[in-house]
Amino acid sequence: MGSSGSKMPVEGTFRTASADGRRIVTWMWSEKPGDPAQLCRERFIVYDLERRRAIGSFETDELHGAIAGSTSSGIALSPNGMTLAVRSGSKLQLIHLP
Repeated sequence: MGSSGSKMPVEGTFRTASADGRRIVTWMWSEKPGDPAQLCRERFIVYDLERRRAIGSFETDELHGAIAGSTSSGIALSPNGMTLAVRSGSKLQLIHLP
């Protein structure tokens, strides 16, 4: 029973899979409420579905403090799931996975 004026972080998730269906990546973010809201966290976790476990997890702070909705990130797994592409604002990272 919180007050109607409380400001809880806004959170979101997005998932995508490799073309071969062996791996998925989950992208999670949170925004600090306000006018305007600000991005405060981005986290990525890659799962190997055959092994049934996470094989990598990392955070990026490229967009920390950015106005929510003013810029964006994006993720993609290579067809075989061995490379993760992460775009944060104008920066692109290619991460080679085990």
